[in-house]
This record gives sequence, C-alpha cells and structure tokens, in this order.
Amino acid sequence: MAVKKAIKKSTKSASKKVENTVVTENTENLEGRYELPRNMEITEIGIVYKDVQEFLSKAYKKCVLDAGNVALIDSAGIQFIVQLLQTLKTNGCEVGWENDSIQIYQMAAELGLADHLEV
Repeated sequence: MAVKKAIKKSTKSASKKVENTVVTENTENLEGRYELPRNMEITEIGIVYKDVQEFLSKAYKKCVLDAGNVALIDSAGIQFIVQLLQTLKTNGCEVGWENDSIQIYQMAAELGLADHLEV
C-alpha cells in the first residue's frame, strides 16, 4: 500500500515568517511533489534553497513542481528553477509541471530562458 504524506514547511527569515512549500510524497512509486512558494525573488531564494535541499535528498523517480502559488519572481528565481530542474534531471528524476504561473513564464521569456523551464 502506498504511503502518502504532506508536510507543510515554515521557516523564519529575520523577523518574518515565510510559508514555503508543501511536499507530498508517494513512497511506493518514489514520487514527489514540490509547491514553489509565493515569493521567488532574490530576497527569499536563500530560504527556498534551504527548503528544497530536503526535497532533493529524496531519490524520487518522478517529480512534480507546482507553480500555482508563485506571484513574485525575478531573475534569481528563474535561475533557481533552472538549476533545480537540471539537478532533478541529473539525479534521474522525471520532472513535470502543475498549475502554471504566468509570472514564471513572463520572466523566463523576458530572460530568454522559457525553453530551459519547459513551460
């Protein structure tokens, strides 16, 4: 029987609390789902990076990145996502997207990186 669990992550940045992600995993099929946070700007990428390390430490064969919450993103956020995708693929994870984000698409297109995100 597959075991599914969802973990709500919360970390503190200076004096503010930032809701980061929900990670859902299906341990039977080695599937993971990562919700990108609302703020993917340079001021928050350090927090997101720390949060994503746990996700990357799993040996998922299939990964879904949920972009539905992303409202703010800059070039640092796009670079982070490109690197995350490359790392997941290098680790042998089949990556898919869920809940498109117009903000991600617009910023990636502006930077000429839309093809790297496969959006």
